[in-house]
Amino acid sequence: MALQGTLLDFSLADILQLIGLQRKTGILRLSGSEDTVSIICENGRIIGAESETKRIEDRLGNVLLKTGKLTRTQLNRILILQRETGKRIGDLLLQEEILSAEDLGRALALQVTQIIYRLFRWSQGEFHFAQTTARDNPSHHFHPIPVDSILMEGMRILDEWPLIERQVRSFQMVLQPTDPGREILAEDARGGLVDESELDAALDSIGEPHSAEEKPEPSTSEPEWVTVSTKELLVYNLLDGRRSVQEIIDRSDLGEFETCKALFGLMETDLIEEVKAVKEGPSKLPLHREFLDRAMTAAAAFLGSALLLGGAWHHLQTFPGAALAPYGGITPSMETLRLSASQSRLARLEFAVRLFALHSLRYPETLDDLVAMGLVTPAELEDPWGRRYSYILTRRSYQIRGADGNGNHRPELILTGRIESQPNSPATLSSLR
Repeated sequence: MALQGTLLDFSLADILQLIGLQRKTGILRLSGSEDTVSIICENGRIIGAESETKRIEDRLGNVLLKTGKLTRTQLNRILILQRETGKRIGDLLLQEEILSAEDLGRALALQVTQIIYRLFRWSQGEFHFAQTTARDNPSHHFHPIPVDSILMEGMRILDEWPLIERQVRSFQMVLQPTDPGREILAEDARGGLVDESELDAALDSIGEPHSAEEKPEPSTSEPEWVTVSTKELLVYNLLDGRRSVQEIIDRSDLGEFETCKALFGLMETDLIEEVKAVKEGPSKLPLHREFLDRAMTAAAAFLGSALLLGGAWHHLQTFPGAALAPYGGITPSMETLRLSASQSRLARLEFAVRLFALHSLRYPETLDDLVAMGLVTPAELEDPWGRRYSYILTRRSYQIRGADGNGNHRPELILTGRIESQPNSPATLSSLR
C-alpha cells in the first residue's frame, strides 16, 4: 500500500528516515502551497528530484548558464537539439563536448539538493510515497545520495542559518567590498586562505551578541590578520556593488547556504558591507520562528538518523520498524511511522523545554507554556494518535512521556532531562541556535 499523510502529522525528516532505513524504492511526492516536488528514491538513496513549477534556478540549462559554464547561444542550440532528438540536456551537452562529465555531475547534484533542502522549510503540505520497482537513474551522470547525508546536511544548514541571517538578512541585499577589504585582498588574497572546517569552527564559536554596555566600539584600523576561505574568495570576486545576494548565489555555483555562509564570513571580518537597505520582498530569509521550528525538526531528525550514522546494526533491532524487510517487499505500516513520528515530536518538545528555560530562567510548569511562548503549536502537544503528551516537573528533573498505539509507555517514548541549578543567562529567541 502507498504511504501518505500530511506534514503536520509527519515531518520530511520522519519520512526520509523511514525510506532510508527500509531502503525503499519509489517516488515521494510532496505538495504544498509553493510547489509540488517529487523525490525519486532507489534502495533508500536519492537518485533525483523534480519540481513541477520548474523554477528557473532549478532547471539544468539555466543553472549552467548562471554559473558561466554555458552561453545563451549554446543553451538555445541544445534546446533545439532536445526538441528534435528527445535526448536529455545533459547527454546533449556531453555529446556536443560543451561540458565535462564531472561538471555535469556537480550541476545535477546542486540542482537536486537545492530542491530538497527547500522542502525542510515547509511546515504544511501533503505527502504520498508510492513504492515502485527499480528504475533507471534519471541521469547516469548523477551519483545517488544516501538519505542520511541529506538529513545531516539539512540539519547543519538549519542549525547555522539563524546565525548567518543576522548579517545576510535578505536575498535582495546589495553588498560591496570595504576599503580595508580591497586593500587586504589586493595585497595577497590567497596568502590567508583557510580550510573550510576552520570556518565551521568559527561559526560554532560565535556566542550571543554583546550587551549595550559590553559592545566594543567599531574599529577603524586595519585588522592585524585576516584569513579568507576558498569559497569566501570566490564569492568576494563576484561582488561589484550592484549584484544582489540572489544574483551572487546564481553565479557562485555553491548553492544558497554556502554562498550566504561565505558572505557572512566576509561581513564578520569587515571585508564587505551593505550598499543600501532594500524593501523586504518574497526573497527575504525565513523569520526566526520558522528557523526555530526547523531547528527543532532538525534535532529530531538527528535522533532518528543517528541509527544510520552510528553504523551499528544491533541498534536497528530496537527500532520500531526493525522487523520489516530492508529491501522493498513489505510496505511499512502506519503504526511504525507513527512511532517514529512520536519520537521526533518528543525530541522537539524536549528541545523547546530547554529553549524556554534558557529564555525565561525557569522551566515550564506545563507544556502549554511552550505554546504561549510560540515555541510549539498546540497540535505538537499531541502524539500521532491524538493523545496529549504528559509532562512532569520536579526540583531536579523533568520528564516528557508518550505511549504507543496500545497506550504502553515504551522506553523510547520517554525523555528525561536534568534540571540545572540555574539556566544560562537571558537571551532573545533570535539569538538562540
